[in-house]
Amino acid sequence: MYINEVLTELKVLSNPVHFAQLERFGIENSHALGIRIPDLRFLSKKIGKNHELALELWKTGIHEARILASFIDDSKKVTEQQFDAWVYDFDSWDIVGAASDVVQAELDAIDMTSLTNGVWTGTQKVYCSNMKDIIQSLKLSVRKLNV
Repeated sequence: MYINEVLTELKVLSNPVHFAQLERFGIENSHALGIRIPDLRFLSKKIGKNHELALELWKTGIHEARILASFIDDSKKVTEQQFDAWVYDFDSWDIVGAASDVVQAELDAIDMTSLTNGVWTGTQKVYCSNMKDIIQSLKLSVRKLNV
């Protein structure tokens, strides 16, 4: 699927009733369309994993496009630089939650007791542990905002 096709589909899914509720949930809506998360999840399954499209969707700045980008990105292709850039763009708790799931999936696949090239370096262990802590902190912050 191409970016213009996805953006057209997002506009079709836009729901004025849901849009009106975003502010009530503390979601900044100046760049939002008002699309329900179940609709975004359905669209993400239709699209499948697509790292390049996820990057393009994120660049649009559209609230729901960024959530969709998080759903379709391939965690194995996410770089530290990409995630740092995404973190810089965070403006809503729901985007934080969706984006942290991308990295969490990859970190969950890492067995801290296994070996990489025969040896786990101290740096690798610290980086993985720190990332897991950061993601847990992000998720805790999201839960507090949802109260």
